[in-house]
Amino acid sequence: MAAWLLALGAAAQATALADAPATQQARGPSSEPQTNNPLEYDPVTNEHTAKMTLARTAALEFYNAGKYAQAEAKFREAAAEAALGFPPGDPHIASTKNNLAEFLRNTGRWDEAEELYKEALELLDASYGPKHWLYVSALQNLALSYEARGDLAAGIATMERVLGLRLDMFGPRHFLYADSLFALGHMLRKSGKLVEGVKLMNEAACILEEAEKVQANVVLFWLTEIAGCHVADGRPDLAVGPLQRALGHMGSEKGDEAAAASAVNEQLIDVLVGTGRVAEAVAAAESALAARRKMFGDTALVVAQSELRVAQLELLEEHVRQQRPAAAAAAAAVPGPSLPLRALQHAEAASRIATFTADECSRGTLLAGPPSDKVVKRLRAAHTLGSAAKMVATLAGVADPGAAVPTLPAPGSFASGREAAGPASKSSSWWPFGGRAKSDAADAKSKKAPTAEAEAPAGGGSSSSGGVTLSTQLPAPAVTVAELPLADRRLEEAASALAGAAQAGKELMQAVAAGRKQLPAGVSGDEVAGLLVEIALQQLDVLERLGLVLQARVASGQLGAGGSAPGAANSDVVARHRRVLEQQERVAAELLG
Repeated sequence: MAAWLLALGAAAQATALADAPATQQARGPSSEPQTNNPLEYDPVTNEHTAKMTLARTAALEFYNAGKYAQAEAKFREAAAEAALGFPPGDPHIASTKNNLAEFLRNTGRWDEAEELYKEALELLDASYGPKHWLYVSALQNLALSYEARGDLAAGIATMERVLGLRLDMFGPRHFLYADSLFALGHMLRKSGKLVEGVKLMNEAACILEEAEKVQANVVLFWLTEIAGCHVADGRPDLAVGPLQRALGHMGSEKGDEAAAASAVNEQLIDVLVGTGRVAEAVAAAESALAARRKMFGDTALVVAQSELRVAQLELLEEHVRQQRPAAAAAAAAVPGPSLPLRALQHAEAASRIATFTADECSRGTLLAGPPSDKVVKRLRAAHTLGSAAKMVATLAGVADPGAAVPTLPAPGSFASGREAAGPASKSSSWWPFGGRAKSDAADAKSKKAPTAEAEAPAGGGSSSSGGVTLSTQLPAPAVTVAELPLADRRLEEAASALAGAAQAGKELMQAVAAGRKQLPAGVSGDEVAGLLVEIALQQLDVLERLGLVLQARVASGQLGAGGSAPGAANSDVVARHRRVLEQQERVAAELLG
């Protein structure tokens, strides 16, 4: 945080002092705003200033690595060396005090932090006066420290002073003024002034949006914060605008911003569905899909997950239309493929991408299996493939018999998922298990991998969408658009991919435990364990749906071995069902064990 603030202040200056003499930097307070960076001149290097620089760099590295004890020691060392290496009043001394104070604030040691902020402020005030960017930055940090410890009155009063100073120094259209305006709005909301607080936060966001060069990452954060405030205040309809504005700024970004844009899209879709605006949610999901194709390519797994998301929403929109005869009649008169057919196209596209990814990630070298990052990606691809296969089965008329029938809230309202979804009884006369094995296995999930819920793969079985539970277990459409043999094939492929991915994941965990392999950077053992539990639950879902498809094929006379040879004996289906049942028992036993 401290490094970010210093870098931010430096970047905000219109005039650098790199060419100014050092004596100019040491002058006392002036009536003119001191907006230049006092750390940009080149001081005479000595042993202590060199040690300060090394200690400061090491402190930030330790802090970013989560090694807080070592970071604190180095922050303190940097402050001590600055006091020895620079003359009294030099801004480097105040800067190192501010850095140490920021560390203490971020680790909850507010008393110590506030004392150091005040020491830094005294030094800067004596040398530069209050109208200097570094003074005001330290003052804002002090306000944030008051807020963090719960002293909102002191925080608001201090931030109001910061805001006034920045208005005088930079004017009402500057980023630093907007930064303080947003922070003040956030504090006012916490103090109970909800409307006034979000008004200031929105004004700050508008300043950034109207800037010559928009800082997309900050705009994204602020606008999503504003949207979250509207949702928290019971006005999700007002959250749509900020989210759409955020997406407008993210359209051409890549890298981390692209991932953030995906998250904003999902938030927007959730809000639209939660307020009953399903058609708009479909349009937003299609827009997100097009953006992800452009950013990541047609074969990326995130594109498959987005394809599946569109299919789920289209099937939900079809369900809504069927509840409203006038809307259904109007939609039928529009030329082009129906919503269920479009959903099938998206589900099939997701299936193709996930199959390609799973196959590619199963390949290793002549001397070793696939690397650990490919094994983790294979788990996610197999899970997505299972979701796509279940969607195809739904579009073939074989929906989960226990699927909740979604009930949309009225536009402008925001019901909870539990209220909207209604009861969901799980039963099946054809399966000896009914739904018990899967239910028991789901209970076992929390015992075997407590973090599995948080680490569930994207594009999986379900996702909360404000007022509706969206999943591949939506009711089957009134008119089916997929053939039963197609659903049969897709479910068989998914079951095989899930079994292979599960085995590869178990082998990876064993190799990691034995020290033969390491997990990919940024992936924890708990995350992989959670993925394995999700894979097992997905296997149970897929196998259950496969059994129902086999039952439907018998009932309709569409028999065949392996789901592909019409006219084969009925015993082929019975034998396949027996194998499916045995697989389900094995998977359930592993989860329950």
